[in-house]
Amino acid sequence: MLLRANRRTRMKNLAKRRKRRLYAQLQAQLEEDVAPEEVERIAMEAEEARQVCHETWLRATAAADAKFKKKQRILEERRLLMDDIKQQMEQESLEKEMQEKEEREAMALARESKRQMELKAWAENIQNLSDEQKKSILCSFHTRTGVCRFGDLCSRVHAPPPTSGRFVLFPGMHTIGVKSHQDGDDHLELDELEMRRAYRAFFLDAIQEFLKLGHVVQLHVRCSSCSTSN
Repeated sequence: MLLRANRRTRMKNLAKRRKRRLYAQLQAQLEEDVAPEEVERIAMEAEEARQVCHETWLRATAAADAKFKKKQRILEERRLLMDDIKQQMEQESLEKEMQEKEEREAMALARESKRQMELKAWAENIQNLSDEQKKSILCSFHTRTGVCRFGDLCSRVHAPPPTSGRFVLFPGMHTIGVKSHQDGDDHLELDELEMRRAYRAFFLDAIQEFLKLGHVVQLHVRCSSCSTSN
């Protein structure tokens, strides 16, 4: 078997060598038969074909470069446009904030001027009153805090406080159903957990309303079910 395989390999190699010799002979005959003019013509055609290929490559490269530059220009224009829009929005936001700040300052100044005028008018009106007369007509709680839980229904006079008030009362804003438990001992059914949950909900509601008016420094909620607290 090994000898047969080696023989087959030698036969293939001999066939390949004969084909190469035959090809070389044919090539030599062609070179001898072709005239110099024909060789020059073939060379010129080959050069023209090479030139055409080179020009085609140059045009394709130029088209690709132009397409890339166009894309880059569009991206750059889009980026500049987005930057302009962002800058304009920031400028408008800044102007709006400044305008709102000026309006708040103007309103605060107007309120303070009004309070000073009212305070001056009240001071002139009660200047000649004695201490007993002042105690009899002025609401002491409003004088101390600047607010009164009775509001306009108070039987005393509410004089403008010398300083801005620190307290805000919400009459009847939060009862958690205590009034429905005031008869008998039903109010004892309100456990501490329920009271804490209810007043926490009140705190969250109140803080949201205060934040609409400005900055909140402190907020205290009194947890009591007494009738005087309602």
